[in-house]
Amino acid sequence: MAWTTPTTRSTGNLITASIWNTDLVDNLILLKTSIANDGTLSSTGGTLSGPELKGYKETYTVPSISSNTLTLNYSLGNHFSVTLNANITTFTISNVPSSSFLSIVTIAFVGDGTARTITWPTTTKWAGGVAPTMTATLNKTDFITLKTYNAGTTWHGFIDGQNF
Repeated sequence: MAWTTPTTRSTGNLITASIWNTDLVDNLILLKTSIANDGTLSSTGGTLSGPELKGYKETYTVPSISSNTLTLNYSLGNHFSVTLNANITTFTISNVPSSSFLSIVTIAFVGDGTARTITWPTTTKWAGGVAPTMTATLNKTDFITLKTYNAGTTWHGFIDGQNF
């Protein structure tokens, strides 16, 4: 791939095919080394501030419970849909960003018709010190959000809603 000299863009300019595969620089900070034909912009650094987002969507993944273990890989996204078809005795969130960021994980647990339990990481704090009892009804969903300000050293758990 050949790189071209960075092109100066001002406020209001659209990023178009004319600058695909060029360096995108803001205040001498390299924001992107290429822009894909599908409009994908991946950043290797810099800060995006003040954007207006339209048609906003987020990727979610569908990890499975294996041998009573659930691992959520933050690098694949931070929204997860999990069929709760076994008790979870080992729960891990991998690839959590550094402690200079707020990291949020949202999980939709879909019941399989059997009462299941989750052994949350010992670093998870719940309001009132009580973890949720998961809904056992077939195809009913419980939404849980976990937040950390210190790269997962402590997670704060929130029940977004249950029995949907």
